[in-house]
Amino acid sequence: MLNASDSYLTFLTFALLLMPINWLIESIKWKFLIKKIEHVKLKDAIQAVFAGTAISIFTPNRIGDYLGRIFILKKGDRLDGTVATITGNLSQLLITILMGSIALIYFSEEIVVNFLKWQSYWIIVLKLLVIAINISLLIVFFKFPALEKRLNRNFEIYKYPIIKHLNILAEYRMDELVKVLSFSLLRYLIYSTQFYLLLFAFKIDLTVIDGMMVVFLIFFGITIIPSIAVAELGVRALITLFVFQLIGQFSQTEFEFGLVAATSTLWLINIALAALIGGVFIFNLKFIRKTDFVEEKTSNQNLNK
Repeated sequence: MLNASDSYLTFLTFALLLMPINWLIESIKWKFLIKKIEHVKLKDAIQAVFAGTAISIFTPNRIGDYLGRIFILKKGDRLDGTVATITGNLSQLLITILMGSIALIYFSEEIVVNFLKWQSYWIIVLKLLVIAINISLLIVFFKFPALEKRLNRNFEIYKYPIIKHLNILAEYRMDELVKVLSFSLLRYLIYSTQFYLLLFAFKIDLTVIDGMMVVFLIFFGITIIPSIAVAELGVRALITLFVFQLIGQFSQTEFEFGLVAATSTLWLINIALAALIGGVFIFNLKFIRKTDFVEEKTSNQNLNK
């Protein structure tokens, strides 16, 4: 039987081993999305994802992630690459909202009756509202290509310098968007499992269902609150503590320390360590390409006509 020290190391090791799998799936997803613009090797996609994480750690809501990735492109249009990257990030955001909504429904009684002190009929209202919002978000996500085609037909957006890059959205079929969403879900389940393992490592003993639902709710809170990655560690800790108070699972100081420790360790593994690795790959990015000057010259000539 494992003692406390061995148990801690076992859970921590498993959480650490899941980190490269997490980012590998993200790299495969980005490679899949970017193939509409340029065929990128998997190793280059991995470098781009890690480099993006390194740059994004200093930017609000990690918007620097787009810059880190598109600069790996050798020939493809970088603004098209940005739109493709945003599509992937939106799919990850959608999965976070959907899974967080499941947790909201799961803990609806604790939230509405015990925390907010509202009448129990508001539980039904909350569930219906959550379901309606989720269905709406799914419809909007899968209607991206059709919406872009309609904008092109009615407003000829392909004529406008920046907006024309939305044309890339029309390239994605429904089955491709489903595949992208599946990648996002798989990745989400992996880093949720990491968090659950770390909760166990720091002696937060929850059943699998309760534990995963708590994790889903925490990630939901982290996502909807804007922050800079370097300051995200503190935000994550506060949200984690609040979620446990929200569902009535918060008590003594030792429990509080375990929550903050688990949250901090996850951030160090998935963000800080990934950013450190990405710092090496930044030197492989091509910030200036010869083709950029050709494209700019051609664009200027077309404007002067």
